Formats: sequence, C-alpha cells, structure tokens
Amino acid sequence: FVMDGGTQLTHVEVTWVFDQFYSLFVISDEGMDADGDLQLTSAEGKRLATLYSQWMEGFDGDSYVRLDGETLWLSGPQDADMVLDEHGRMVMTFRRALEAPIEVAGQQIEAQTYDPTFYIQYFVTEPVNVIDGASSCSTEHRPLELNGGLVELQQNLLDFDIYSTPAIPDVGRQFADTLVLTCG
Repeated sequence: FVMDGGTQLTHVEVTWVFDQFYSLFVISDEGMDADGDLQLTSAEGKRLATLYSQWMEGFDGDSYVRLDGETLWLSGPQDADMVLDEHGRMVMTFRRALEAPIEVAGQQIEAQTYDPTFYIQYFVTEPVNVIDGASSCSTEHRPLELNGGLVELQQNLLDFDIYSTPAIPDVGRQFADTLVLTCG
C-alpha cells in the first residue's frame, strides 16, 4: 500500500514472481541472458517489463482494492521493472494508481489478487507493507481458509478443462487471501 506520507492511499505496489519454468521459457524465447548469469541488462529488464505491462483488452491486472465492499478503479502498470532473482525467476514490480487518493483513517481498505475465472491461482508470499504512510497505518494478511464448502467447490472446479470456465461469477475471489490496510 503506497501512501501520500500520511493516511491517504494513492497507489498499490504489486510484485509478480513468475515460476522458474515459465521464466526460463520467456528468457530463452526472447534471447536474453545468453551467458546464463541470471542477470538481465537494463535494456532487457525494461523490454520485459514493457511486454508484461501491455495488458490485453479486458484484463484488469487481477488486483482488486475495495472500500466498503466497492471496488476502486486502478490504473494499469506504472514504473514497471523486471529482474531475475537468484532462482532464475522473473520478478516484475509495478505500481497502480487509484483514481483519486483515498483517506484511510477510520476506514478499512481490503485488497485481493485473484483471477476471476480461477484459471490462475495467486499466492501472497511476501510481507505486505505500507510505503510512505503515517506510523498509525498497518496491514494485516488474512490467508485463505479452506473450509468444507470451498474444498468441495475446488474439487468441482477440477472437472473443467482448460478451455472451459465455470459459470460462477468471480469464482477466483473465493480462493484469494485478503490484505487489509488500516490507519488510526
């Protein structure tokens, strides 16, 4: 969560860590890291960041920020950067601006990352931080808890092939961790 130096939320910062196999495929296909040192040149990183920042129409980035249950508009990627980590995975970090800053004091902002069709599953693997926020701002990570109903739904979703999507609107949301921002 990126703040204005106080208690107004201005952006969210997102980091995507791609798996090793996919990263290897892309790096090889794009003819990058020819020496295999797991380092991209500045130009290579910029080229990959640009490639993954140009989202196809209808793709909203799979990141959602809500206030009082209402989804807030987020821009496309800004200030995107791509590097390779020590495991050879592509790591892209970028910011997404809110349409207008939101005063968080006395309110609760919730964020989730998920694919509405649940074709891709995302995991929160790093600590969630407040950047440039007042000392009264804090975050909470509420991991997904698979209960009986979700376990059954997950099993039912396994019956779909890769060309089919469930008729359940926003089904991926049910399988997402929730990140909460509060400011005193």
